[in-house]
Amino acid sequence: MTNVQATKLVGYPWLDLFNLVLDVKSYPEFVPYCREVRLLSRKMEGPSMTIIVSRMTVGFLAFEVGYANRTAADVIRRRISVEALDGPLRYLSAVWSFEPRDECHTQLHFSVN
Repeated sequence: MTNVQATKLVGYPWLDLFNLVLDVKSYPEFVPYCREVRLLSRKMEGPSMTIIVSRMTVGFLAFEVGYANRTAADVIRRRISVEALDGPLRYLSAVWSFEPRDECHTQLHFSVN
């Protein structure tokens, strides 16, 4: 299984970045190869956890695939995890974590398996 990790210091507040990653419905506007996202459900679990189930279509030229995923966002832990529920890959898991450095900078950590 391939694991890719990246860490980068970015000049934005952590909550702005957190909300951007959580806004899965807008991905086709700025995520390369993301063609469509349909929200299947969105609910709160407790005061800090948002769970989103969505179906994403990605493609390049004539090649296009769709898959469902579950996004779990915990604002207290400053962490968002995404796991594929079906689709062409047997396993897909991604984790975003947001480490505030100051009011306007965030150490962003991303990993995908």
